[in-house]
Amino acid sequence: MPQEDQTIDTATRVDVRGGPLAYEEVGAGRGFLWGHGLTANRAEEDTTGLLGAWPFPVDEVRRVRYDARGHGASPGPADPCAYRWDELARDQLALADALGIETYVAAGASMGCATALHA
Repeated sequence: MPQEDQTIDTATRVDVRGGPLAYEEVGAGRGFLWGHGLTANRAEEDTTGLLGAWPFPVDEVRRVRYDARGHGASPGPADPCAYRWDELARDQLALADALGIETYVAAGASMGCATALHA
């Protein structure tokens, strides 16, 4: 018997550490957070096909992509200190908390990878 599709498909913002972060999520289950590269954002990744098709079953993995502070649809402050690796990592951890994700696998390209490592 096929399982009912429990897909969450949103593109929205959530306040994280004093500012909004734009994100989208698909699926349900274990958490997976993806961070884009330094000169990218979610929309740019969509045009390049960098991610291709997500290779995860929709009912087993909750996939979250977000625009880092100061990128894409996430505004950012003028203070350059807000973009240090430790600050970007705190943003990612706060985003997971705001979305109710207790544990997750973090991955990313370039800046997104560094953010994941620092988180």
